Amino acid sequence: MPFDKDFERRVSAAHDLLSKNDRRIVDYIRERPAELPFHTSDSLAQSVGVSQAAAVRFARRLGYEGFSELRDLAREDLQNGVQTLAGRFRVDGRPPSGNRFSKDIENLLTTEAFIENELPKAAATIFGAPMVYVLGDRESYGLAAFLHRRLHTILANVRLIEPSFADDIICVREGDVVVACLFKRYSRLTVTLLEKARATRARIVLLTDGEDHDFVSSTDHVLVATTESSRFHWSMIAPLAVIESLVVEVAAVNPRTTRQRLEVTDRFKEEQNIFL
Repeated sequence: MPFDKDFERRVSAAHDLLSKNDRRIVDYIRERPAELPFHTSDSLAQSVGVSQAAAVRFARRLGYEGFSELRDLAREDLQNGVQTLAGRFRVDGRPPSGNRFSKDIENLLTTEAFIENELPKAAATIFGAPMVYVLGDRESYGLAAFLHRRLHTILANVRLIEPSFADDIICVREGDVVVACLFKRYSRLTVTLLEKARATRARIVLLTDGEDHDFVSSTDHVLVATTESSRFHWSMIAPLAVIESLVVEVAAVNPRTTRQRLEVTDRFKEEQNIFL
């Protein structure tokens, strides 16, 4: 059972036994579920404003052997990527406290350090490919569609693999490039399509939130974007920034060719009177 559901089940079962401090801890964990895997009993107690002993008693009151078991189960859930949106959503529906924009800024700065060296290499691989396929599913599909649209302005050989027509993956050939967006919760379909693309000896560029996942193995370029958020949705600000930066890098591989394509597109737009 996912940690968030098990946690709520335990809280409900122990409802009549919970003290005032226990309820404060419950509220804190519901508001900041992504923080629990990184807390000690002492750091959680300080954040909530209770004693360390209160944090330990709370865990045992819910049926855990101690705080370490509570924290480790949350950590395991996080590593497996199975934390649900419902589990991250506050019961009262109010936005969590804290400066949400500050967290996005922190994500952007962290992401910049992650991708600084890999971005130009990935761009060169994409530009030199016979065909470029972009894929993503579920929460990551919007990112894939946006990346496809952006790349299409500068490359003529870009194709979006729609999740509803996933069999398009059979068109991928050796030397082609598959660019995949894969963020929480990770789509099983995307992982399967990546395995099929690797079997054709296509080159893989993966946009994801870390390098420790099993699906990252045998990937030519990994572009890591941080998605930490105080909201119940994971933040896609940094992934979008990576997409924008990647497209700029691809365009810069051969500026003359890029400019020629953009000029042809601009003339067509003017001829068709597309914009107001």
